Amino acid sequence: MNEAALRERDAAGDAVAARELGVLLQERGELDEAEAAYGRAGERGDVIALGKLAILIDVYRDDPPRAEAAYRRADEAGSIDGAGNLGRILRERGDLLGAERAFKRCFERGSMRALGDYAGLLSQRRDASVEEIAEAVRNLCLAEDRVTTAGPELSDAGMEAGAAVMVFSGMWERCDPAAMEAGVTIADREGSASAAYHLGLTLRERGELASASAAFRRGGERGYAASWVNAAVCLSELGELGEARAAAERGEELGDASGATMLGLIHEQEGDEEASLAAYVRADEGGDGNGSHNLGIKLFQRDRLIEAEAALGRAEERGVANAAAAREQVRARLGL
Repeated sequence: MNEAALRERDAAGDAVAARELGVLLQERGELDEAEAAYGRAGERGDVIALGKLAILIDVYRDDPPRAEAAYRRADEAGSIDGAGNLGRILRERGDLLGAERAFKRCFERGSMRALGDYAGLLSQRRDASVEEIAEAVRNLCLAEDRVTTAGPELSDAGMEAGAAVMVFSGMWERCDPAAMEAGVTIADREGSASAAYHLGLTLRERGELASASAAFRRGGERGYAASWVNAAVCLSELGELGEARAAAERGEELGDASGATMLGLIHEQEGDEEASLAAYVRADEGGDGNGSHNLGIKLFQRDRLIEAEAALGRAEERGVANAAAAREQVRARLGL
């Protein structure tokens, strides 16, 4: 719609037209008129306009109290931008509880980024209840599902979810383990791939290998590739090599190179050295550091020293413990 039509509809009391006119004027640098247009749209009940008005004041007017008041008004009207930016201001001021509540409102209105901000503050609050943490964990599992089951290119929403997932990782060290387990259990029952995976890790740490392998399988079936490899580890420890092999193959098929490393280990247990070596080659080519390390050791044992040194070098670059020491042994044999 052109400017003349927007002005005509704005004059007739159209809230959306007033907001769109505000956007046009702001893009043109006519900030006073844009602010007035957003104000008219806000008075007519346009929540998006209230958020845009607050952002304009915050960015261009150098008036923090007025900007905060505008964000509060937008938040009270249900604005995602109002709640998120109010949370930012309160956190900078040190009002962490107020910020936590604002970020939670922002998340509830659809912001995955705000979920990470909310969960991060919640995890630092000493009096946070089991129910609060479990609810946040459930939502974080759903956010992680967006990332782990996405294609090679993440959407904007997926990238925001990724920021929340980084907070999720830290919560396992800071929060009550019982609350964390409660959250992943709820999300697992609702079909979350991430929740099944994290529940499997918890059960494995407790030595409950059969239950852990079942949880990992659920995660794998829901699209979490690393879950298949972890299922293979548990099944191997239970002595169920056939099922372990099948699980590792599923992980590799889904693009997890550590699945090939696990297959190499299983083939070793079965006494098939050639299949083991081939699996480690695939793991190394896929970028798995442990696969590179195991390949280097295999090649060293076969006196293929130059290839072994190169493989162990890749393992060292990929951060594998003991790779540097093993590489030095090979280099010594080569006289380097």
